Amino acid sequence: MTQATLARQQKSAGHPVAGSLLAISGGLLWLIPVAVTVFVVPRFVEVFEKCGKPGQLPAVTQAVMAAANGLSVWWPAAALVWLGVLSGLGLVCVTVRKAWPVYVAALFAGLSLLGAGVAVVLIVLAMFLPTVTLVETLGQG
Repeated sequence: MTQATLARQQKSAGHPVAGSLLAISGGLLWLIPVAVTVFVVPRFVEVFEKCGKPGQLPAVTQAVMAAANGLSVWWPAAALVWLGVLSGLGLVCVTVRKAWPVYVAALFAGLSLLGAGVAVVLIVLAMFLPTVTLVETLGQG
């Protein structure tokens, strides 16, 4: 091989550590909405059930409550899928010496940032808006 060919191959090779770190950081971002769903949402569910209003809640709130219930039951499967995606993407970044796995990992991290942020905002709005309405109703009665 010539010196130019070696230089071209090294230039096109992706950096395995960068791709793996992007994959890990993208995966860790999803721990935030999962933690909110597992630890915060059940407390709101208790409040809504004590007030006797679970059937009168908005559809988004009921969907978030159902997701929290599903996650509390199916967390082992969700954890395996999450670990599978992270380890698969990290493994591809380490073994394939091209630039595209790093780009895929960067896209995954960016979409994870966007998705986790939207999920947290959705969860907060879905839980707090009915709570405000409930407090207003209790204050009037």
